[in-house]
Amino acid sequence: MKPSSVRANRLGPGKVRIVVEASLPTVGSRWRSAFTVYGTGDIFVEAAFTPGRAGLPEIPRLGMRLVLPTELDTITWFGRGPHENYSDRKTSAFVGLYDGSVADQVHPYIRPQETGYKTDVRWVALTDPAGGAGLWAAGSPLVCAGASRFFAEDYEYGFEKSGRHTIDMKPRDLVVLNVDYGQRGLGGDNSWGALPHDLYRLLPKAYTYAFRLRAFDPETESPWNIFRHPLEEQRRKRP
Repeated sequence: MKPSSVRANRLGPGKVRIVVEASLPTVGSRWRSAFTVYGTGDIFVEAAFTPGRAGLPEIPRLGMRLVLPTELDTITWFGRGPHENYSDRKTSAFVGLYDGSVADQVHPYIRPQETGYKTDVRWVALTDPAGGAGLWAAGSPLVCAGASRFFAEDYEYGFEKSGRHTIDMKPRDLVVLNVDYGQRGLGGDNSWGALPHDLYRLLPKAYTYAFRLRAFDPETESPWNIFRHPLEEQRRKRP
């Protein structure tokens, strides 16, 4: 991604909007991010993808990735769970409130691969079990999310299979949080090889999605209570 412009405008007391326009030269497309930052510390993020030419392949994943300190290694989410689930693999994953360690979200497949994803997420929070630090993200209205000690490209790169096993994977000294519009389904209706149905694919077209970010202290503030109060109400309460 190559940014082409960055603009900041003050919209009012305690409210600034930053808009980043960027190109994706490899696929001849555009990405636009808008960050509305409130005096409370809340950030409302809006993103838009626009394909720039015909004949593009489908998109494996569309979203944003946050790199966080390893101390934020407890995940709580209000969405589908408790096991990993995908757009075409989620009927057994019911919407509820779940939590666990980031490490436990990784399923130990024999060959390292995509793992630990959650769909239909209302909100997700990462916290330090020692207390005092937390990051909360909520979809507007929904997002897909996943937290891991690995980047996606650590599992495998391109179409070449590396022959590695789970035991060969060494966790990074960080936590990766994906807050996504979504990713393509798993497919494989014929035992394996079949593409996902079109309903579960990100075919090349324009996409938009939005979410809200907020840092919080888990000792004094509940992620559930943050979710219950609209952003503008929070702004009025905390000038």
